[in-house]
Amino acid sequence: MLTAKERAPITPTAEDAKVAKKIVCVLRDLLVDTDRLVETKRVERVPVREGFEISLNGSPPLPIPEAALKGLYQILSSFAQGSAVAVIPVDKELTTQQAADVIGVSRQFLVEQLEGGELPFHKVGTHRRVKLSDLLEYRQNMKTKRRAALRKMTDINQELGLDF
Repeated sequence: MLTAKERAPITPTAEDAKVAKKIVCVLRDLLVDTDRLVETKRVERVPVREGFEISLNGSPPLPIPEAALKGLYQILSSFAQGSAVAVIPVDKELTTQQAADVIGVSRQFLVEQLEGGELPFHKVGTHRRVKLSDLLEYRQNMKTKRRAALRKMTDINQELGLDF
């Protein structure tokens, strides 16, 4: 279990961002659209049966799961852009303020969504709690709805000859 300090956002230095950009290029080449590894490699570029392995300070090689590589890719991509990163388990429960911060809305708007049944929650005493997994699903649904609305508006503009 990670402590609060270990879950705190990690902000890359300029040097971290520079190194991350190089690593992201390598990882991007190893991951393909089908979310499968292009080829099987070892960190030292020695072929292994499946996935990747890493050896630290001469220890026996340990396998790195494909999902961990994808997570590393996402973290390093953010680092390469100079963005801070926080790793949070998806089963984590958030306060309404934390949840609002994650999806970039006001706490009041989020509470309205909770009370309107748009997003599941439960109470701990008098305090509302939202599962991160539910919040991420809600955010994805909102993105999907927003894209559909924009497509519809674009279609209407084209029908009316209001293309710009």
